[in-house]
Amino acid sequence: MKQIIRMVLAGICLGLVLLLVQKGLHIEEAVFMKWYWLAAPGIIAAAVLVHVLYHYSYQKKMRALAALLEEGSTDAYIEGVQSLLASAKSNSLKQVLKLNLSAGYCEKRQFEAALSILEELSEEPLHGVIKMIHRLNLCVCYFYMSQNDKALSLYRESEKTFAPYRGSSSYGGNLAVLDMLAAIAKGDYFGAKKLLEHAKSTWNTKRLAAEYADLEKLIVKKTAG
Repeated sequence: MKQIIRMVLAGICLGLVLLLVQKGLHIEEAVFMKWYWLAAPGIIAAAVLVHVLYHYSYQKKMRALAALLEEGSTDAYIEGVQSLLASAKSNSLKQVLKLNLSAGYCEKRQFEAALSILEELSEEPLHGVIKMIHRLNLCVCYFYMSQNDKALSLYRESEKTFAPYRGSSSYGGNLAVLDMLAAIAKGDYFGAKKLLEHAKSTWNTKRLAAEYADLEKLIVKKTAG
């Protein structure tokens, strides 16, 4: 929405500048408007293209960094995301990069650093998949930092936000991990074990396999105690 507002404002400013040019050069209004309407679509298309290419360049770089995270090169991933964040101009892009950075800190088990970023983002309006990822990461941080009351409250509150993504190949496994953490926090170790078995057979990546192994150890420890 902010990007659209900025483009509209830029269009208004451009219109005012062109109006001053028309008056300053004493161009007949009919002639001026004819060329204005011929040029306007091209100007708008160029502005949209620049916007799309700007975001695409960051998405391409982020995909390359995501591969590093999947390979276990967490430090290189964090350094790369920080570099992109330092140069990003768009607020929506900064939100995405901050979420990606929090994921890197979570991967390193530096939950305090991740939580600091996520709680700062809580003050901003978030929508769609960005809102879902934010709440997912925030819940995970709360659980791992033993702030179970906060975690469970946000987890219940976010049920409708999570629901559309539970079967997703991209996010289903991460939400399954969150479901397990919630079950463990509630003392439902049998339920957590069932969720773990289902997750293992449904979402299988190197990163998720490491999460599953940690959760399996935690469930065994809880049930043994």
